[in-house]
Amino acid sequence: MSNEQLLQAISDMMDQKLDEQLEQKLDCVLDNKLQPLYTRLDKIDERLDDFYLEFKCFEKDITKSVHKLQDEMETVIEILKINELVPH
Repeated sequence: MSNEQLLQAISDMMDQKLDEQLEQKLDCVLDNKLQPLYTRLDKIDERLDDFYLEFKCFEKDITKSVHKLQDEMETVIEILKINELVPH
């Protein structure tokens, strides 16, 4: 192996080591910078879960109310028919 090849190999190894160290430092910095964002996203996710549950309860209540209203309207229509106030 020539001196030039040896120097190139050493340079490549140093570059690789520096790249690894730089990548580790960047990962650490990014994790620290992004942690508040992750925390906020977790809170938003919890709120969305709560909202979904509330929505489903609301939807169930509305569905019950609509069915009750339909039943009552059918009753009113039958009474009107019985009293011949609407055509059969």
